[in-house]
Amino acid sequence: MPRKKRQEEPDDHNRWIVSYADFITLLFALFAVMYAMSSLNLEKYAAMSASMTTAFSKFPQPLKAASSSINTDASEFKIFPNPNSLALWDWGLYNSSDLWWADALSSQPAKPPAELIGDTVQNADQPESAASDQTSATMPPPETIALIEENQKKAMENQEIQRITEEMTKIANDIKMVLGPMIRLGNVTVTQSGQSVSIEINASILFDPGKAKLNADSTHTLGAIAHVLSGGNNKIRVEGYTDNMSVNNSLFPSNWELSAHRAATVAHLFTENGIVDERITAIGHGKNNPAESNDTPEGRAHNRRVIVSILASKGSND
Repeated sequence: MPRKKRQEEPDDHNRWIVSYADFITLLFALFAVMYAMSSLNLEKYAAMSASMTTAFSKFPQPLKAASSSINTDASEFKIFPNPNSLALWDWGLYNSSDLWWADALSSQPAKPPAELIGDTVQNADQPESAASDQTSATMPPPETIALIEENQKKAMENQEIQRITEEMTKIANDIKMVLGPMIRLGNVTVTQSGQSVSIEINASILFDPGKAKLNADSTHTLGAIAHVLSGGNNKIRVEGYTDNMSVNNSLFPSNWELSAHRAATVAHLFTENGIVDERITAIGHGKNNPAESNDTPEGRAHNRRVIVSILASKGSND
């Protein structure tokens, strides 16, 4: 029995679609790669362009000026060289709507619209001296700068003087408040100057004649002063004075030792009432620098004194 002949399948006329699809896929990949290569980082290009311009041009161009001068808002930029010139500034970033790139492809030489020089924009046809005049015009003359600096210095000095005056006035008022009764009796005098406040205390209310030990009542007076001064950082100078009467005993060979010991005694009481010893200096003047004549008992009594000086604190700019 003869074998049945297999029926042949009809030819498929749509196989071209597979080849076409492969071709379209490859073409899409090609354009995707080309698009990726054509994208430009404007910031990096600006840095590179400014660096090359600085190296080859006699007008140095800071990177910051070049970067800030590029119009980053433009949606599309292209780079085209001028084939008729080898100068670096014949390369540039221009919008695709510019006609300079078309001129570059033609036989006619083209010039970029402008050049960046320093912090100013100069047209290519503008003389170099004009660009220099524009740059110098942005800076004030040296006389103006010196005047501004002098005015600033005076303003800072006036502020410091005002601060010191307010500080010394507050300290003086606080001292007068706590020592009001003794001030009215004439045993204490408070004087304010530009840089300090002086508290002059009659030694008779602090010490017995020829001695450097504080009386019982004097500790209250000095403690009140220490309470006012303990909260600040002002330097304190304690100075002891005597009259011209000779002192010659086993404790104090002269008025120098007596006055110095009295000043040190007051300084010790201050430290015991909260004032750090780094702020205090004790000085003994003896019979030197009398306030009045030593010819009368009243004058000698006035010369026996202790002066506590509170100095102005240093400002933040010192």
